Amino acid sequence: MKKILTLITTACMAMVLIYGCCLFDDGLENCFTQYHITIPLNISPADTVYKIGDTIWLSSTIDSLLYDTVSKSMVDFHQYDLRIYPMLDKIDSTAEYGSIQAEHLFDYYTPIGEYKIWQGSNIYGLFIYEQVGSQKVVKTALIPKQMGSYIVKFGFESSDVEDADLPNRGCASVATYPYLVMNGNITDNNYYFLLNNGLKHIKTSTKQILSFENYRMSASFGFKVIE
Repeated sequence: MKKILTLITTACMAMVLIYGCCLFDDGLENCFTQYHITIPLNISPADTVYKIGDTIWLSSTIDSLLYDTVSKSMVDFHQYDLRIYPMLDKIDSTAEYGSIQAEHLFDYYTPIGEYKIWQGSNIYGLFIYEQVGSQKVVKTALIPKQMGSYIVKFGFESSDVEDADLPNRGCASVATYPYLVMNGNITDNNYYFLLNNGLKHIKTSTKQILSFENYRMSASFGFKVIE
């Protein structure tokens, strides 16, 4: 089976770009800044192709401080209402979206956190973090029961992250609500693999953008299930 070149057992880093626009207080000019927040996602075993009945472990731990690669500083996003979650989408068909059949695509076991199936949504499931001390942790085992192509990507919910005062960003205040796309450091990022296995069916929303080109730069985890 093809291996993800730089994904070594427990090494997969997903990056979330939080975009915001902001204005200087003196009103002389507009400014645009990007917040690059690194979120870890560990996949074991780290393959692109699994068989029905295999066990796929997904785990992620978010520390109390998140590293912003733009300001090159640690930022305490936990003081804001920022709820990050990985999502699982089936990307080679829309037939299961919103259907009771969706719950039969995987068996799952979640020792830490929660795995939630969304009925009536184009998103198959959410991985919900559990607060463990100063960290947020989720660990889920997925056991595929049907063939298909899937992607794990990140989203967020927030009521006040637009007020986040990140250092060294050159802006006096954040003026608009941020939205997420993904970026990362995995070689090839499964882009060409997914391009040939259903990438064209990936959905977008008003606050999330996922196109061929920006996905090519992302670190989302895509995989295919065969017999």
